[in-house]
Amino acid sequence: MKFAPLRGLRARPLWQLTRARVVEFLREPEALFWVFIFPVLLAVALGVAFRNQPPAPVPVG
Repeated sequence: MKFAPLRGLRARPLWQLTRARVVEFLREPEALFWVFIFPVLLAVALGVAFRNQPPAPVPVG
């Protein structure tokens, strides 16, 4: 039994759909901002805002 050609036919639509979604995502600059830049800016802002506070102890158990 040979299953390799059938497997290749099933993988191609998935690859095309994935590629289309990635290209669509990269064409929207606001999406790139909210996914990559905003979380970094938020982490930096919160780190600066709370840098003088020691970490609170977390009770376990």
